[in-house]
Amino acid sequence: MPPPTPGDAEEATPLLAAAEPDARRTKYSPITLIMPVAMICRLAIRLPSTTTFHIIEQLLCRAWYLSHDPGSIPPNGRIPDAMCALPDVQKRYATVLTVMAISDGIGSTVAYASLSFIASRLGRKPAILSAIAIGLAGNMIIIAAKSVGPTEAQFALLALWMLFNSFSQPLIIVFATNMYLVDLVDAEERTAAISSLWGWSTLGSALSFSIGGAITTRSGQDLLVYFVAGSVWIAMFVYVNLVIPESFPKHKRDELQRALASTAQGSWRSVVKPIFEPLYQLKPPRNPETGKRNWRLVICALHVLVVDIGGAYASTAFIVYFTAVHRYTPQETGYALTTLNLVSVATLTTVIPYVVPDPPSPLRTDRVDIHVVFFSFCINCTAFVILASVSSRIAQFGALMLIGCSAGCVPVFRSLVVSSVDPLKQGQTLAAIEMVAAFGKLLSPVLMGSILSATISTIPQLVFYVQAAIVISGATVLFFVR
Repeated sequence: MPPPTPGDAEEATPLLAAAEPDARRTKYSPITLIMPVAMICRLAIRLPSTTTFHIIEQLLCRAWYLSHDPGSIPPNGRIPDAMCALPDVQKRYATVLTVMAISDGIGSTVAYASLSFIASRLGRKPAILSAIAIGLAGNMIIIAAKSVGPTEAQFALLALWMLFNSFSQPLIIVFATNMYLVDLVDAEERTAAISSLWGWSTLGSALSFSIGGAITTRSGQDLLVYFVAGSVWIAMFVYVNLVIPESFPKHKRDELQRALASTAQGSWRSVVKPIFEPLYQLKPPRNPETGKRNWRLVICALHVLVVDIGGAYASTAFIVYFTAVHRYTPQETGYALTTLNLVSVATLTTVIPYVVPDPPSPLRTDRVDIHVVFFSFCINCTAFVILASVSSRIAQFGALMLIGCSAGCVPVFRSLVVSSVDPLKQGQTLAAIEMVAAFGKLLSPVLMGSILSATISTIPQLVFYVQAAIVISGATVLFFVR
């Protein structure tokens, strides 16, 4: 076969460009295109969340009464919330949410590895579509769970929903959209862009909690909110499929695979590559001139592991604390979470982009990022200590607002991580950090959930004090980054 001529290469180029349009050449900026995906997918995930917590508590409450006092169950089958304020039901509720959090930790580890595998070989767009499809499937499963009659069947379907839900959590959607975004933004715009993306994603949560709780409370029907969420998932799948261009074209994917092949060793790639390939990016590289290794990513991984062990269970903890201890209704829980997320949105979209301006050097960028992350965690820990110390609704909402002011720590830290590697490997490095974070999320409910389950009837505030101590310890690790 004769070798290809320059004319053949020129002839092939337009066809490749037509197959995968360059996202940089679209008339809309990347943040404009991806923002609706991050925001509305998170809206779809969180829209039925307060209703789901209420359904789980009702199911556990019904199971307790069926075993101990079946005659007390009202004829209409719906048990009043006041009847569920029993120590045994509270402990079971806290235990189930702890199991859910453990499932989320395991599922997210698999999801990050799988999405990284898909994104590095098929592109960022198929990875986003996969996450959306799993979210839609989970939503349909819980509709089926609510529609069946026997309690045993409901528990079985809820277990299946738990599995799908662990693969389509909000942070997984944000991870998929972050991979898309960092492919396209310049280094000097990265921190502000990632923070803005997280902010608009958080806005989806802020809207969902109040909307979802209001739909369920005012309609008196649990299923309606799930049908709304399912419609949103379908709309987003169509939007991504038709509107979003690929940000990681085939020639970059091929280049990445060649780079990975040159660093892989022996049978390691063929056996465990799909799971552990991103973690290889954390291996400290050696400086060819000095011979010293750069431990920067290892320090970042240690930081995110410790802070997630302490803080990943926080949202579950205060939802249990509000509903089981202070008897918040689904609508009140929705308003509380809306307050938290609206303050987070303001912090991420307006404060962080101005606090972290375009600096004159990468070194100064890193130091600013590190100090912003540490200061944000200090605010976060202080807020949870306050939350544990107050009992009035107004004071609790004030503590939640202070927690929202600490939201910048997560995206700014991700920007610090991405700045540490070659642009070609940014997606996989993000996946590696998220996998380490997922392991922290897996350990967090084991530690923090056990504390909450053991003390919910005696000292339910203890979990927040322990959380603050662990998180602030993990935040100090970042000062070792060089």
